[in-house]
Amino acid sequence: MRWFILTTLILFPLGSALRAAVNADGVYVPDAPESLTTVPAATIEEAVAEFSDTDAPELAAAKKTAQKPQGAVKPGGGVRFVMYNGKRYVYLRDVADYYKMQPVISSKTCALYGKKFQISMFYDKTYAFVNGLLVHLFYPPVYRNGNAMLSEVDFLRQLDPIFRDYSLTRHVVRTIMIDPGHGGKDEGGRGRLYREKDITLRLGIKLKKALEKMGYKVLMTRTGDQTLTLDQRADMTTAAKADLFISIHCNKTTNRSVCGLETFIMPATGTPSTYGSSNNGKAPGNRLDGNNTRLGYEVHSSVREATSAYDRGLKRARFFVIRNANCPSVLIETGFLSNRFEERRLAEDSYQDKIVDGIVKGIYTYQRAMLKNR
Repeated sequence: MRWFILTTLILFPLGSALRAAVNADGVYVPDAPESLTTVPAATIEEAVAEFSDTDAPELAAAKKTAQKPQGAVKPGGGVRFVMYNGKRYVYLRDVADYYKMQPVISSKTCALYGKKFQISMFYDKTYAFVNGLLVHLFYPPVYRNGNAMLSEVDFLRQLDPIFRDYSLTRHVVRTIMIDPGHGGKDEGGRGRLYREKDITLRLGIKLKKALEKMGYKVLMTRTGDQTLTLDQRADMTTAAKADLFISIHCNKTTNRSVCGLETFIMPATGTPSTYGSSNNGKAPGNRLDGNNTRLGYEVHSSVREATSAYDRGLKRARFFVIRNANCPSVLIETGFLSNRFEERRLAEDSYQDKIVDGIVKGIYTYQRAMLKNR
């Protein structure tokens, strides 16, 4: 039996000014205006080394010799999909044409190179690097018969919101809800010296002041050592009609050597979380799936840049508070209290200021992108 069965092959035009969506017939049309484990660092480093050592020396030649599949479209023309394992996959070369990027495809890795963005991906792996930032995909890319293919939902709900400002749904950003994790009887994680609930509150207060200086109306789910249920946090966000929701946390694990920053956003409707759990139902947090992606990407990128923390990636999870926030939302795990070095850094005012600066920059960059060229 052949590796995949081609059940549908449709070529459809995509105007460069349209926001991509797919109807039931597979035709792109305009849109309307969790255990916390991780990919082992060694695995990621090996993958990066594999891509760099194997493909980088041959990049120039690969760009010259890369052949488009039969029937491929001209730049800006369209993107084809095929059915594989019950899911739609799009040709990476067509995606490259759509974004006017250069595809580089080998039997081990694939990449897209453009003026603003570069992305490298690995077959049978659900992580990729976008401009050097670790981003987790919904499904692994696949390679057969000389073609690399990306799941359609990763194209539409992962790459497009990052690559194209116009793919974002425009909305007002006036009111921001900050959610310092835990509090009261729920102290969250505890390190040797500090408790999560105390660090998240300090970060939340600093973030509130910084955002207010920029003119935003900022609310907090707690301003002191209160005990709050998850339902109460979600209800407060809904009642405030918040335009963005930012939940702040610290991490902890039994492995004391683990450290780094990770940012969580809602999985798109019907897709698995980063750690495999799936839910086909649509939650309030799915109202603006593409905007979630872009907000998460900008916040994670900016905090990573500000702190130089180890990058554990932009991930997906259906945590209660972001699942029930009906506005773009992120949950930031700022670092590990179980790591002695990182615990001390998280308690330092100077390091907290860097985290806050990163979040503020991420929010500002997201808002600018969303309102760009309108």
